[in-house]
Parts: sequence; C-alpha cells; structure tokens
Amino acid sequence: MKKQFKCPECGALVRESQIEMKYEIKGTEITVQNVPARVCKNGHEFVDGYTAENVNRLVD
Repeated sequence: MKKQFKCPECGALVRESQIEMKYEIKGTEITVQNVPARVCKNGHEFVDGYTAENVNRLVD
C-alpha cells in the first residue's frame, strides 16, 4: 500500500500528477510540461528537490 501524503499548506491529501513549470528568461517565457509533482485538491503543487533541480538545469 502506498503511503498517503498530506498537503503542508492545507492538510488535504495529495496525489501524484504532472504540472507545468513556467519561467521567464530574458523576456522569453518558457513552459516545461509534464513535470512530476504532488498536487492537493486545493491546487497546491509540490515538486521534489531532485526534479526541480533537473528542470532548472534544463532552462538555464
């Protein structure tokens, strides 16, 4: 059985999902799609540190 996680913002259960991360670099907007994340029913999104680091490296 998978461990269930609660949102640290509101306490709702979170589910595995995919999100978009948007950046603006030198006036150009860049969107990275299908980023694995945990999302609660209230829309709070959480990306683990490893994933965030890899996405940041892609857009630099």
